[in-house]
Amino acid sequence: MKRMALVAVLLLAVIASAMAVVVLKHDARKAFSQLQASNETRDQALTEWSRLQLELASLAELGRIEQTAKTTLNMAEPAHTQVVIKQSARGANAHASAMNEQGGQP
Repeated sequence: MKRMALVAVLLLAVIASAMAVVVLKHDARKAFSQLQASNETRDQALTEWSRLQLELASLAELGRIEQTAKTTLNMAEPAHTQVVIKQSARGANAHASAMNEQGGQP
């Protein structure tokens, strides 16, 4: 009788262990599937990031900006006579004090 009870307990332990293995294997496969999906999403995001970086670099090229300004905004480079360079008050004061230190007139 004791031997039969021991066999029954061991049989239940083996069945419970087998069920635990099946559940854990299923969870591992599900986790691996999620990992693969996350890796694919990451790869797609990195590809998109690289594409956007290239697009940004091409859009920021000086020639492209100049061409867009000319064609879209009808802008033109000003003639030499149209260019006026102004110094700020601080810049003019610094220039005047430098001239005074050198003995010259501003």
